[in-house]
Amino acid sequence: MILLIGFVFDYYVDRFWQKEANFIYSSLKWILFWSITTGICGVFLCLRRKHIAITLFVIAIGFHPAKRMLSAFDSKNEDALDKISYVMTNTTPQDQVMDGWTGYGVFRPHAYYYFMLHSQVRAMVKEEEKSLLLDDFISGRINPKLIIFDKDLEAFDSSLTTFINKNYESVGEDPILRRKV
Repeated sequence: MILLIGFVFDYYVDRFWQKEANFIYSSLKWILFWSITTGICGVFLCLRRKHIAITLFVIAIGFHPAKRMLSAFDSKNEDALDKISYVMTNTTPQDQVMDGWTGYGVFRPHAYYYFMLHSQVRAMVKEEEKSLLLDDFISGRINPKLIIFDKDLEAFDSSLTTFINKNYESVGEDPILRRKV
């Protein structure tokens, strides 16, 4: 019963705020949920119904894991598998692929030393290394057959982004690009 109340609470709070999930919104929602749960348990404790309060609290603790478990059945990876399949069928095992951080080029050699370009890696790469990468692209020393141009690769370096936009085109499988002919 309390799980059902928790799901209803979660649904109506989402509808009321009409916000996309972010950390602050999620935190406020859970603070509100636990405030209500603690208040109800406190009422039962004041009424000397300790067993009911403990039961409600234990059930409330199980709400979030139950919700996560049920939502796991909704997540699909077909799009990622299609993109990995595209990379596999349109490249040979020797062809290099440049990937920001999607993982679509997982079974092909990466064109750059840093094969993951998320924000922590980008923060460590020096400007000299970025300009060397651009020089290698311009000279052809780095010539990936495909580039997976995600937000992490786009944020890596503006000069590289400009070069990629000028010299690569979409293959129809967003965000995969190939060199213009």
